[in-house]
Amino acid sequence: MRRLPRAGMAPRWHLAARLMVIWVVLQPAEIVCQFQYCKGQCLGKCEDCHDLIESLPREPQASAARLVDTRRAGLVELVTFFNSSDLCKLDRLYPLSLDGDYYSLAMLGGGADQLSYLGGAALARKAEATCLLAQAMTVDIFSQALRVAEACVGGSQRGCGSEGVRAVAAAVLARWRNAADGGAVVPLNNLLEAPQKFFSGQDGNESVSILAEYVARMKHSLLTAEQKTTSLPGKLFAHEDEAPGLLAYRLLTELALDLARHTRQMMDHALLSFGLNNLVVELSSALPRIRAELPTVAYHTEVYGRHWDVLEMLLLKLQEEREAQGHDQPLRMAEMGVACGAIGLHLLLRFPDLQYIGADPTIVQSVRDAYVRFGPRASLQAVTSEELNAALPAEEQFDFVFVDGPHTYRNVRNDIEMWLPRVRSGGILAGHDFTQAHPPLLWAVLEQRMHNFGGSSFNVGMDGVWWWRIP
Repeated sequence: MRRLPRAGMAPRWHLAARLMVIWVVLQPAEIVCQFQYCKGQCLGKCEDCHDLIESLPREPQASAARLVDTRRAGLVELVTFFNSSDLCKLDRLYPLSLDGDYYSLAMLGGGADQLSYLGGAALARKAEATCLLAQAMTVDIFSQALRVAEACVGGSQRGCGSEGVRAVAAAVLARWRNAADGGAVVPLNNLLEAPQKFFSGQDGNESVSILAEYVARMKHSLLTAEQKTTSLPGKLFAHEDEAPGLLAYRLLTELALDLARHTRQMMDHALLSFGLNNLVVELSSALPRIRAELPTVAYHTEVYGRHWDVLEMLLLKLQEEREAQGHDQPLRMAEMGVACGAIGLHLLLRFPDLQYIGADPTIVQSVRDAYVRFGPRASLQAVTSEELNAALPAEEQFDFVFVDGPHTYRNVRNDIEMWLPRVRSGGILAGHDFTQAHPPLLWAVLEQRMHNFGGSSFNVGMDGVWWWRIP
């Protein structure tokens, strides 16, 4: 481990760091990235997308962890990520990764004014205010991480190491409580013993339940940071006497990243809940019982990553179940809407036995070339979803079907109706872009789950991925 300079040595590194932070904060706090050209969105040249997929680590869920890996980020990336000025704006997209290659897909085009249901605009303002406070806490924690490290380097025993970490966490909790007293932000009332991998709002799909859940998770993170410093008598870690400043900096930086992740997931899922409630209002005249019948969303937080990371998690679960049951048949997957082929490439590289078939009438040669290495394990068909379904034997089924074709109501509804019977019992039907930016897609998925397949709930993860299990 590289040690911090001892007292009496010229602390040049921390002076340079502070100057860098000041410079970044004074700049427009945006990672330079036009959304449609972000490498991680795979919306540009397919070859660039393939290079990205090739560069990602292949250990289970490692590519998701890479999005917020501080080992790949310098001071500028951290400060810029924490300070993103678009994070709390309902009508803007914001970076999900430290390098700015990945952006959120969540956006409410008309902002709070787009919400037509009673109390929607007021709740949206509370979400914005809560987000802004959480972001301010994140920025403050990281700046304090530098201060605590500096105190240790300068030889000060006060505010250094464990004491500094405890003081920062306590101050942030107190600041949140003071802000919540005025009613502008969601209060820190709930206390989670341990955040679950997924949750449903206590009041169904009501937005305030989603906000309260994430605020409780932030509180848990702050209290956990305090507890870590008291688990060992007088020390943050066993070797704190060697480099207390460095260890305190790492713990506070991880705390800041934890709050930043919670805040982004909170905004993603709060925006979705706004879209769902707006949809209920728009359809209630034709469907008077829609609010009571609407499936409840289970929000999954196991994976902070892109849609291919969420799908990797789901396939890992299917694979583990199959192994536990003693089955040795390979998993079989079908994808509707291949585009640049990012999903298939990512999963085929991580599951050596996966059998994959993808349909898209616009498949280009560079995508075919990228799939050659997989031989008979992968089949790309330049046909529509309907044409592929009709060409397959009637009895053929899959463990996993991913629907990501045109996002019109009719296309999404038809794909679900057509491909659901081809998912085996215990398998998964999933899709993409379940966000408020695509109301027709939202309703097509909800309607199918609600009316045709008898589901009272279904699952949503990061990056607009939705899914449910086939009984």
